[in-house]
Amino acid sequence: MLRDLAVLVDPAGKETLTSVLAAEPECFTPLPSGILVAGYTRRVHWLRFTLDAPAGEWILDILPPYLDDLRLYEPDADRPGVFSERRAGFGLPLTAGEIPYRGFAFRLVQPDDQPRTFFLRLATTGSSILVPRLWAPAAFHANATLEASLLLAGLAVLLTVMLLALNHWFWLRDPLSPWFLAYVGCLFLNLLGGFGFVAQYLFPDSPLINRYWLGVFALGAIAFGNGFYRLLFNIDRRHRLLYRLYWVGTIVPLLGIPPVLLGYRTEVISPLLNAVILMNGIGLYLSLRLWWRREPGSGFMLSANLLSMLGILETILHLLGYIQAGLSPLYSLHVASLGTVLALYLAIGARYRGLQEERLRAQDRARRAQAEADQERAAREEQSGLFAMISHEIKTPLTMIDGAVQSLQALVPPAPEVDRRHERIRRAVSRINALVEKTLEYDRIGHETQSLERRVPLDLGRLTQSVIAGYGLPVSRLTLRLAGPVPVIGTPGLIEVLLANLVDNALKYSPEDTQVSVTLGTTGPTAILEVRDRGPGIPPSLRPILFDRYVRGRNVGDITGAGLGLYLVRRIARWHDGEVECLERKAGGACLRVTLPLSPRRETA
Repeated sequence: MLRDLAVLVDPAGKETLTSVLAAEPECFTPLPSGILVAGYTRRVHWLRFTLDAPAGEWILDILPPYLDDLRLYEPDADRPGVFSERRAGFGLPLTAGEIPYRGFAFRLVQPDDQPRTFFLRLATTGSSILVPRLWAPAAFHANATLEASLLLAGLAVLLTVMLLALNHWFWLRDPLSPWFLAYVGCLFLNLLGGFGFVAQYLFPDSPLINRYWLGVFALGAIAFGNGFYRLLFNIDRRHRLLYRLYWVGTIVPLLGIPPVLLGYRTEVISPLLNAVILMNGIGLYLSLRLWWRREPGSGFMLSANLLSMLGILETILHLLGYIQAGLSPLYSLHVASLGTVLALYLAIGARYRGLQEERLRAQDRARRAQAEADQERAAREEQSGLFAMISHEIKTPLTMIDGAVQSLQALVPPAPEVDRRHERIRRAVSRINALVEKTLEYDRIGHETQSLERRVPLDLGRLTQSVIAGYGLPVSRLTLRLAGPVPVIGTPGLIEVLLANLVDNALKYSPEDTQVSVTLGTTGPTAILEVRDRGPGIPPSLRPILFDRYVRGRNVGDITGAGLGLYLVRRIARWHDGEVECLERKAGGACLRVTLPLSPRRETA
């Protein structure tokens, strides 16, 4: 058996076996647990232990299998005070070892039953953990075979999960799957190196690869694990702090890979492992919140994070030197990693099922919406045809009535009463005609605003000038103030309707001896069009509903109208991402303002 284990710390790494032998007994710190746990440090540790075993062959097994430099000093039975040095570690090829084994093993021959004192020097850039075990040869080989079989079986499970996840990603193309595959892949390779199988089976003659393998894939597992959990918990830009935290947890470990390759594994891994503890706590909180909301797969997410906290947390605390627990944390990492990955795989499966169900529901909603749209389009086309037919059937006799009245006016001798009746008939015909035209215009605009490709660059100033000129009115009746070109993106026909309705309203509701002014200019990225008149104005009670359909004021007298003009103005303005409003005027009359976004490009049509 091994007894009286004690350690001497060599901060500068300058001690030799001679100086260690000459050191005072109080310089050595006893290790009652029989193991060394010193965390990530560059200090060298000298272990002293006594081999108290019967005469014969024994095997000293040293774990974990990722120590850089081990030097065993064995006393010479024939020459007291003389020691022979035997070396092992990641700094040497595995083929140079005494026994082909995933860890480090030394053959010891006990010449008699007398206890012998050995020294073991440990220098490593990883975690300074050292667990010595003494075996009889047969027991060692049986235990090594059993341990390797169990560890390889666990790794086979991880590999199977990766293949299943790859199959899911191939069929569903879920963005979560690549992150999961990268995370499990790095975890698999990290465990493969941490258990010593890379050095034993893959690169037995390449100590440089074995030395850096563990650090690189540990950082990869941390980075891709954070990226995976960010998507799993649906952390997006709305969650500013968590979003940045998870992205930092993804990028920083990847940036740590070059320093690890340059030999700074101790300085990089140690703070990142402390950060892993924090991220595990955040993940546990988020999974509890999802579980409370009964999100799909949240139970598996919670199980995964609990296993991660219980197993991986113990291992990390062990690696950092906070607790001393022998080899159990190394195996609990394996068990916890398996449980975590399996739970996460089941959580992703539940997520896949939820996505598939949501996709089917979305397709069903799309089919229903398309059917409703087709139905509505058919109804609108039928309605448009009906409107066109009715307008033709109504306007034809109205034209005949208007023509007949004009003929009667020419044939009948002038008489005030008869003339008044003829004018009333003609006004009624004009009112019906205006109503029919407005209804057709409303229906046409309803169709045109459904096709965005009709928008083109245009000069709103030039279009306004054209509309104003079409009225043929003197400046005393209708005037335009224009600062210069006003480029916008729009449908010329609809913009003309908007302008004509505003000007028509202003001319119609203001006295004939007053002026209607149209002002067009720009403010920042906005075009501003204002139409002012000196009519009766708009009552305050009417302003909230002024732009609704079929709304007319009570102070318009016998002025004809359908109550659709301003409704069409607002609809056209909003379709062009603009707005229309009614401004108060202390001088009387009404002022309607339309705002439209200016075109980002300068070409106009």
